[in-house]
Amino acid sequence: MMFIYQLTTFVYVFGTIRLSDGSEVENYRKIWALIAVGSNGWINYRHQAGACHAFHVLRDHGVADENIILMMYDDIANHKENPNPGKIFNRPGGPNVYDGVKIDYSGSDVTPENFLAVLQGDANSVKGGSGRVIESTSSDRIFIYYVDHGGTGLIEFPNAILTVKDLNDALRSMHEKRKYHQILFYMEACEGGSMFKNVLPINISVYAVTSANEHESAWGCYCDGVGPHMPCLGDVFSVSWMENADVSDLRTEKLKTQVGIARKAAILSHVMEYGNVSVSEQYASNFEGWKQRSRSAQLFSDPKKGLSMMPVREIPIMMLRKKLKTLRRPHEKSFIRHKIKSMLKKRGYLKKFFTRLVADLVSDRSLQERIIAQHPAALTNLHCFDDIVKAFHTTCFNFTRTAFKTPDGKVKWNSSSLSERDASALSTHPLLCVYGHKKCVLKLPRPHSVVYGTEVAFGPFVGESNILVFHLGYASSLINKELNEPSENHPRIWALLVAGSNGWFNYRHQADICHAYHILRRHGIPQEHIITMMYDDVANSKENPYPGKLYNKPHGEEVYHGVKIDYRGVDVTPKNFLAVLQGNASAVEGGNGRVIKSNAHDHIFVYFSDHGATGLIAFPDDILSASDLYMALRNMHRRRHFGQLAFYLEACESGSMFKGILPKDIGVYAMTAANDHESSYGYYCDNDMSLPCMGDQFSINWMEDSDVEQLNKELIEWQYEIVKTKTNLSHVMQYGNLSIGKQFVADFQGWKKASQRKESPVSAWPVRDIPMLMLRKQLSQEESTDKRIEIINKLRKLQRKREYLDNFMMGLVEAIIHDPVNQLRALNSHPRALTNLKCHDRLVKAFHRHCFNFSHNPYALKYAFVLANICEERIDAEIVINKLIEHCYDIQITAIY
Repeated sequence: MMFIYQLTTFVYVFGTIRLSDGSEVENYRKIWALIAVGSNGWINYRHQAGACHAFHVLRDHGVADENIILMMYDDIANHKENPNPGKIFNRPGGPNVYDGVKIDYSGSDVTPENFLAVLQGDANSVKGGSGRVIESTSSDRIFIYYVDHGGTGLIEFPNAILTVKDLNDALRSMHEKRKYHQILFYMEACEGGSMFKNVLPINISVYAVTSANEHESAWGCYCDGVGPHMPCLGDVFSVSWMENADVSDLRTEKLKTQVGIARKAAILSHVMEYGNVSVSEQYASNFEGWKQRSRSAQLFSDPKKGLSMMPVREIPIMMLRKKLKTLRRPHEKSFIRHKIKSMLKKRGYLKKFFTRLVADLVSDRSLQERIIAQHPAALTNLHCFDDIVKAFHTTCFNFTRTAFKTPDGKVKWNSSSLSERDASALSTHPLLCVYGHKKCVLKLPRPHSVVYGTEVAFGPFVGESNILVFHLGYASSLINKELNEPSENHPRIWALLVAGSNGWFNYRHQADICHAYHILRRHGIPQEHIITMMYDDVANSKENPYPGKLYNKPHGEEVYHGVKIDYRGVDVTPKNFLAVLQGNASAVEGGNGRVIKSNAHDHIFVYFSDHGATGLIAFPDDILSASDLYMALRNMHRRRHFGQLAFYLEACESGSMFKGILPKDIGVYAMTAANDHESSYGYYCDNDMSLPCMGDQFSINWMEDSDVEQLNKELIEWQYEIVKTKTNLSHVMQYGNLSIGKQFVADFQGWKKASQRKESPVSAWPVRDIPMLMLRKQLSQEESTDKRIEIINKLRKLQRKREYLDNFMMGLVEAIIHDPVNQLRALNSHPRALTNLKCHDRLVKAFHRHCFNFSHNPYALKYAFVLANICEERIDAEIVINKLIEHCYDIQITAIY
């Protein structure tokens, strides 16, 4: 048999392999696989479990990792509700299918655009992710497995939809361009058949199998017996074909056998086949790998009993009812009953919405009833349907963002709770997409905020196809009135969290940001509304005694785990920061491309932690000036990009970024760790964990307050007073529109109540002395003579570098300012305010570029106020910059900490 496997490997490129049992396995040059999960959220656990399981099926059967591309949001394994952190199971007592999975596209990179680009091998159209695409040729086979929610003629992605037209157009285009030999497409979705029925040609060598026909629900499974807090672990069709693949020799099993097993198990829906059904005569190994795997799984002989199935669209309600059975306390049971009632009320509203919509379009009562009650026999006008469903998705009910609340009261997103099941109502209207009217414009109403976060700017939409004029204004005007509950009438919150530093000594900044991320998540801000920028070189630094972990307090919670970083390394720049803040996706370079997509009603929370100096804050390789930040905030206000904005700034001399600069009338409130001329302080510095300072005093104080307070009852001005009192080594300041202090902290950090945290003893160090103090701490604890000598040498070197910079600045001032009195004032007194922003902006950028890069020479930040003082001398800026460049020409020492 060993010889047979070697022979298999050798002739894999050429054609047919004859096995020892006489069977033949036809192998073309390569197998490519695209696995895609369109959902996110805890209730949709089963989708990512299925995708991970499929990944292992393919890998275990010999498909190379580099030929498998996986797209999934990746918010389940490390979800806070997961009782098995870092693990996902596709069956009770089964293996951890998350282990070893390679994800190419996660989070906001899971889009229909990327799905189609990856499938078609169009690397230029991919945005974010690994950038990998299917690089197939005319002799290769492609296996596609998609799992998520679906509706008539559409399937979902986390923030968008893919229509039947767009999918089939892509498949036809691939066939025309000879991108493959054959395609096997397994689709797990409600009404999945509608994506292919009467649409997928039989002559383009695509064989599609769906978990349900064009008008029925798919079914989740392993829903019972997995604990009261666990959702369904799998989907019936998916579990059936994968568990078959787990135990079968795919070299001798034909696809029609595998599909037949899945059809037998899926007793509550109809597994359907479309396209070139003759492909089912191929062996499964031609698409899923030729290698026989060693691991086995036990199949249930009684599928109905063993799989404990639920109809997919009823899972949110059935999970609440399942939870209800486990409760004993009357108030808890009452709360769950209320949530079930609320969900049913919303579903009833949506049914009424469609009834009124159809009544507004069709006068014949019997025709109205048929449109609401029946699915279309087939989608016969794809162009019309494509226009309408996309417009409805954009303007009325976002299919991927209809919400329900979980038992803990947190708003979750799941199309199955409301709108997915009614997408077919649009396609069944005979006057919309069956009759071919010739002069038609689709006019949609101004959208409304359906539930948390669906309002979008929208104008008249003109469909490309000839469709009937119809108005959704009357029906959609009911959305706010009837659907929103009082508890949901909070503004949408967006958050931008930034650590501007890198390097081991700056441990605290990234720890601060990770802690802040978890605060916002625990208080209910959805992951997709939080954008995180940090260099990400500390958790896995070679100096970290706890690899892959960060702590923001001694023996506290590990804060690095579960943080989603959008921009890291060289992508952490002031340019990207301003682009993300202003929602300017076209100006972003690198990262995943996510930006704040806020509107005039939204709140924005910005938290920045790093080094700072008079009129500037630092990034890893650049600086952001007070002038540039001011202009960005001003532009955002003018363009109505937010309702209110709160900016918490942790940096030395952070007050100088706002004092005398930030207007009171643009809806921005700023709280800073220090005033305009003093240092901020590191915190938890003298710890017993062999770590540098673990946090910053101001940051720790506001975050530990947010950890324990009910933010829906605490005003921002109260948090300011608490933090100001506790931050006893610098002066916490506030600027801008102070009336925002009357708002609740929850308006910017989230409305959900979080659990309390323990407090730890603290020690605080001045930020700019931390490198020196860390070395002195190491020296006091070191017993080895050689090590002590090494540390002493580092201290002396650091001291010499600092003295060099001190002397350099004195020489620079003497070269520019000739009056000894003014020289002394420039070197020793901070300006009361930045009154010449234009000069300051040019001077600090020139100093940063030609003299000492502030990011690489943090000690130089100490003297940024001197540059501000030079501007106050009213010397021509060109003269100053020329002298500065001349003075900086022969700098001999850098890396001054």
